[in-house]
Amino acid sequence: MAKTLALAKPCDAKHRKHRLFENFKGRENEILNLTDFLFTLKLRKISSLDKQALILASADKFTDSQ
Repeated sequence: MAKTLALAKPCDAKHRKHRLFENFKGRENEILNLTDFLFTLKLRKISSLDKQALILASADKFTDSQ
């Protein structure tokens, strides 16, 4: 048990976060557009199925642009 806890160090999480930001460096506008899109969906009164379809479509568009 102690060995498992020793593997999950806070510095590991810091490095994962750093790698995540490195992967998205230079793509800030795309991320902001996706965030704005998701926020407007939250504000609108759209049925949950329509929301799910729109989120999946935007996620596909985001991954295709990579």
